[in-house]
Amino acid sequence: MRRAFAKPTNLIMQIFIAKAGKTTGPFSEDQIRSMLNSGMIDPADSAWHDGLTSWLPLHQMLKVSSPLSQPPPPPPQAMGYGVGAVTSKAAITSLVCGILGFFLLGLPAMVGLPVGIFALRAIKKSGGRMQGTGLAIAGIVCSALGLVILFGLILAIAIPNFVKARGTAQQNICISNLRACLKKHES
Repeated sequence: MRRAFAKPTNLIMQIFIAKAGKTTGPFSEDQIRSMLNSGMIDPADSAWHDGLTSWLPLHQMLKVSSPLSQPPPPPPQAMGYGVGAVTSKAAITSLVCGILGFFLLGLPAMVGLPVGIFALRAIKKSGGRMQGTGLAIAGIVCSALGLVILFGLILAIAIPNFVKARGTAQQNICISNLRACLKKHES
């Protein structure tokens, strides 16, 4: 016959506190209450003790007790820009190409635009593992503006040359027609 063992009731709950991404403790419930009264910790700070699966606000923690038998899980991560995410190299490349497009007659912008679009799609598909949406959008915008500059320069050079070539061609046709008329008139 198996005998069930009861948990000892004389063990003191040991609480860990997570503040600013750092874990401190263990502390007894009496120590926690003393730290709360002195203002060293806040009731909204995260706390953990053995038996919990996640960190809880300290004010909820003090209602639950159990003895410590295993180390606490890591404290909750501070929520903020880029925690654990990698910046997309394609987004950076797109932005650099877009900016260079302003200074190098728009040529790098031809690379920056598709790379920026690729980066934006990859960031959206990464599920938060990759960041750089703003960089990718800025790269796309700068590259598009660089391409506008490139095509503007091409048109600024090409249109006057086409007009000049058309005028020269019309002039040559007129001269040719005049020569043909003169030849007929002389004969």
